[in-house]
Amino acid sequence: MRAAIRPRAGILLQIVIFTLVFLLSAMASSPLFARTWDVPFDCSTIRAGIDSAGAGDTVLVACGTYYEQGIEMKPGVCLRSADGTAGCATIDAGFEGRVFHCSSLDGTTRIEGFTIAHGYATGSEPDMHGSAMYCDGSSLVIAHCIFTDNTADGEAAGIYCNKHASPTLIDCVFSDNSARGGCGMYLGYDCNPTLTDCVFAGNSAHSGGAMSLVWGAYPKLVHCTFSGNSAEDGAVIDCWACGPTFTNCTFHGNITSSVASGTIALYKFSAPAFTGCSFYGNSGPGSVISCNIYCDPLVKNTLIAFNDVGEPVFCYDGSSPCLHCCDIYGNEGGDWIGCIEDQNGTNGNISGDPLFCDPGSGSFWIGCGSPCADAGGCGLIGAWEVGCGPTRLRSASWSSLKAAYR
Repeated sequence: MRAAIRPRAGILLQIVIFTLVFLLSAMASSPLFARTWDVPFDCSTIRAGIDSAGAGDTVLVACGTYYEQGIEMKPGVCLRSADGTAGCATIDAGFEGRVFHCSSLDGTTRIEGFTIAHGYATGSEPDMHGSAMYCDGSSLVIAHCIFTDNTADGEAAGIYCNKHASPTLIDCVFSDNSARGGCGMYLGYDCNPTLTDCVFAGNSAHSGGAMSLVWGAYPKLVHCTFSGNSAEDGAVIDCWACGPTFTNCTFHGNITSSVASGTIALYKFSAPAFTGCSFYGNSGPGSVISCNIYCDPLVKNTLIAFNDVGEPVFCYDGSSPCLHCCDIYGNEGGDWIGCIEDQNGTNGNISGDPLFCDPGSGSFWIGCGSPCADAGGCGLIGAWEVGCGPTRLRSASWSSLKAAYR
């Protein structure tokens, strides 16, 4: 009997050992056993920290400036500055190459609290695109970061999105970058990022001073501010067969140089939606919203006032913008004219002085007597609420406040 039992006992022992090894391996790779890699203490560079880390790990970077480029992010790794703010740690590429490459990353990968500067993208495809970050088929989270003074010979001095890349951006700033097109962000086919409380300021390009969107890009932008961007074609965006949504966004002081373009330049069946937005002080010989080749923007509860442009909305080739509960007033080239002339006085649309409190400061609160405060049952028109007068309700997005006091 004992001879017959021993082999079974041996088999059982092997099973137990195998099971324990499997469980220990699984536990070691779980978040319970995640490690923090301190830079520069555990690893001398950010790149070395990322190379050492695995899924679930955090690379924690001490405050300071790190002269690095060519950093390849890994799935599931969190790269974070010591206090999580952009002012703590700067990654300076010294114009020697791209800062980050992100490939096949999901939402468990995170970059938080960095200033990313002096990236340079040059050469042939795809090296000429995405000087701060090339995002290939990735949906990582990027929070509290500043992308500044980056340069690309091609598209996107900030972030280039390709192959269904749809990152989530929270409280990020794109400032003083330069590129051929889509200076802050370039979104390729089926790239659908979400941006909340982000600022695009002082960027310049031939087309798409802030962003370029092409062929099926459907980003969502909420409480974002676009100020002081410039381009020949599309001071803020140039949009080809795309459908972005802008909610409670502010566009001011952007400059377009082409008569055939606008602050927003739409082409080939584009159908963006603007809800609760404010356009003020944008300039150029063209328009605020330029619609080319069967473009059908939906514009709701939006304020277009005091822009130095030819027309607020201009239409080419069968385009049909649809406006509801909008106030168009005081624009240099006229207000309800051209292809939107018959929409004044219908669907809650008005033409009245919005009574801005202090637009010169870059803030666009309206007076309590403004027709935009409660326009004929439409509710608030524009991105900013009542901020002066007998009542002083100052409710505004964080990105708007940052843009006002840069």
